[in-house]
Amino acid sequence: MTAPSPADPFAPLRQETLRAIAAGGIVRQFPKQTVLINDGDVGDSLYIILAGRVKIYASNAAGREVVIDFRWTARYDRLR
Repeated sequence: MTAPSPADPFAPLRQETLRAIAAGGIVRQFPKQTVLINDGDVGDSLYIILAGRVKIYASNAAGREVVIDFRWTARYDRLR
């Protein structure tokens, strides 16, 4: 198995594994500007972006927002 690319971390997974992930998931929609995860939260969820964009950011010592990255809609046709 090869290491996943940053663009598609699901690439090395087998089809049946992808189907199991999709079957156990819940599709949710969030309004713009919704904070999904706060610093210090316990990581107990997996978010797959089916539509839209997510901004990943942190606050610096002065309290200003520092953008770390953006994540856009992914094509996970293999999940269907």
